[in-house]
Amino acid sequence: LEFRRVLFDLPGERTTLLRLSALATLHQAVTYFCTRTHPTSSLSALAAILTTQISRPYTADVLALEERLLRGEIDGLPLALVMAEMGEWEGLLSGVGRLLDALERGPTALEGKSARRVAFAGPDVDDGAEQEWTASPLLTLLSRHSNTGLTSLASLLQSCISAISTLYLASLSSFLIWGLPGREPLVLSTSTSTSSSPSSTTYTFPPTSLPHLPA
Repeated sequence: LEFRRVLFDLPGERTTLLRLSALATLHQAVTYFCTRTHPTSSLSALAAILTTQISRPYTADVLALEERLLRGEIDGLPLALVMAEMGEWEGLLSGVGRLLDALERGPTALEGKSARRVAFAGPDVDDGAEQEWTASPLLTLLSRHSNTGLTSLASLLQSCISAISTLYLASLSSFLIWGLPGREPLVLSTSTSTSSSPSSTTYTFPPTSLPHLPA
């Protein structure tokens, strides 16, 4: 009890504990998103990339640090050292957390509307909002979030864009060649003309259904 009292009386130690707690919360939210069953191929692809590049590596770093402590390689539990070891994840996890917040709100997040805060953090996630994230709006969202000065986050999101672009282009090519969508649904509007024989159907891609990517 005395140790805890002294620890929490130190402003620097309290700040470090809060930062480590925030890292753990963000990692939990990412892991929860990655282990969910997603309704679209693009969300599944995003979850797979976040699993291999965020969730598993972060867990491995935590376990490696714990092993060093158990072996006695580190004397006591210096929070400054723990923060130094895990601090490199701070910017990356914060950026991914903001992305998951936007995913929770649904594609209306692209219009800048405000909503709740922690994305995919528990059973109250709005499955309806998740259902709407097909490849096109998801690519637009990823592109916007990749405009960051944090190199590691930009590289991660570019990997996501590359994988999901492949899904989108495969579905688009399948529709253009065979008239059938691929694994990823496409948003189309149709109109049928009966003035000619035989009747013809016109397919239109609304501007909002196309991904907005940088040139």
